[in-house]
Amino acid sequence: QRLRNLVTGVYDAQIDSFTTLKITASGSVSKTNSFSSNYAESLSEGLQKVNQSTRNTINNGDQQMLTTTALLRRRFSKAGRTMSLNFNQTYNNRESDGFLFSDNRYFNEDNTLRSQDSINQQKRNDSRLLTLAGKAVFTEALSKTMFVELNYSIAKSASHTERITLANLNGKYEDYIDSLSTDYEFDVLTHRGGLSWRVNKKKYNLSVGSDISNSDFRQKDLLQDTTLTYNYVNLFPRANFSYIMGPQKRLSVNYNGNTRQPTIDQLQPLRDNTDPLNIYRGNPNLKQEFRNSFSLNFSNYKVLNNQHMYANANFSTISNAIGTAETFDYTLGKRIYEPVNVSGNYNANLYMGYGFKVKSTDLNLNFTLNGNTGKNNTIVNGSKNTNTNSSFGGGFGLYYFKQKKINLDMYSTVTRNISESSIRPDITTKYWMASINPNITVYLPAKFEIGTNAAISLREKTALFDRDLNVIRWNAFAAKKFLKEESLVLRFEIRDILDQNIGFQRNISSTNITERTYDTLRRFWMLSLTYNFSKNGKAPASPW
Repeated sequence: QRLRNLVTGVYDAQIDSFTTLKITASGSVSKTNSFSSNYAESLSEGLQKVNQSTRNTINNGDQQMLTTTALLRRRFSKAGRTMSLNFNQTYNNRESDGFLFSDNRYFNEDNTLRSQDSINQQKRNDSRLLTLAGKAVFTEALSKTMFVELNYSIAKSASHTERITLANLNGKYEDYIDSLSTDYEFDVLTHRGGLSWRVNKKKYNLSVGSDISNSDFRQKDLLQDTTLTYNYVNLFPRANFSYIMGPQKRLSVNYNGNTRQPTIDQLQPLRDNTDPLNIYRGNPNLKQEFRNSFSLNFSNYKVLNNQHMYANANFSTISNAIGTAETFDYTLGKRIYEPVNVSGNYNANLYMGYGFKVKSTDLNLNFTLNGNTGKNNTIVNGSKNTNTNSSFGGGFGLYYFKQKKINLDMYSTVTRNISESSIRPDITTKYWMASINPNITVYLPAKFEIGTNAAISLREKTALFDRDLNVIRWNAFAAKKFLKEESLVLRFEIRDILDQNIGFQRNISSTNITERTYDTLRRFWMLSLTYNFSKNGKAPASPW
């Protein structure tokens, strides 16, 4: 259960003919009460039960958020000269109090009980994040087709997390558990500046540039009274070339480099036993990762013929990627994992599509093809392991629209997934997944509408998971619009008519295959009355 109150505001001003100012603010207060129940079991390669776990969690939480942005833009009398000042602020405070109850059982190879343990603990979690950032950008025209841009920014991020775990002794939660508790601060101060050069010609656009940043980091463990400080100097090169082949036909090549910092949850030296069979542990020695990204894009739109063709390819390599080190107890089926820096990761993907309007009709067709592959390195019981995950597939869509009569669309996809691991080269996991999503709305006289849609998910069974998890989520609605501009809408709808909605997730790693199903909001009906406010008095388009 969640109760949330949200307030937003926007101030937009034209200070003069050259200067504009826009300020936005958003604040929210929310309260959450939740209960979750989980059952999990692990099987060996021979399908013998290794362990089983029943876990219940209760959590009550409060959250306060505030975000503000301010953007000042100014054009000068000289063509091509501009300046902008941007300010961003984010505040996020979370407080929660809950309980963890768990019963865990471990089995011998003959399915007899080996051992058993239980958990009865109170969890208190408090976290706070405050970020302040400002950026100035100045653009100057060197000629009619050549421009230079200067930028400078400063950002301060301060986060604090306190997690307390108390065990139950004699009916009271008073036994403080050091290994499951933490009080940690993580602060980052970054100065960043850059220069870029841009040329805009009739047949091509070219831009090259780079930013340089200096970041100071401070990690403080308040329980251990230890502080770690360090500094990074980074370059962020970027380049873009676009070849204009026609009015709506373009080919572009892009490159950029960027970093990703570890989060406070990854850095704090905490063991998290929320899932007793999968214990998470932080790593205060993590380093930032650096990603080099390349992309190739092509697009060709023929407006008069209602045809479009597009394709894009992306490739990225990651240095010091934040990966995972796993330690397994194969006898009990327990896993302890933590983030570590690894090398050799990469990702590549290709996506292309073609669409057109069928002559003498209002029917549009669209076809797509896609492929993805990547290598992800991990550490398993001290040994390096390389996971290679690939997928390829395609899609087909159609769209038919008659003003005030009918709106019909359908999109379907099919995907083949393949996963391999260097630590177990004898095992390759392969399976198909498909989806079909039809949607239709019919516009009737007297401002009535009826409609229906469905999300059909088809999932191939595997040797280990042979349950039928195909799902059809079917919805329908009827609506009546009122007033001259149709801004008042009375709507009745039924969601998940067949009562089949289930949560599904399948994960493949170097040492295990996990299939997770979970309860979600099932069949329900809803009656709503909506009034749409807009400056021109017209209601927005139907969300269907």
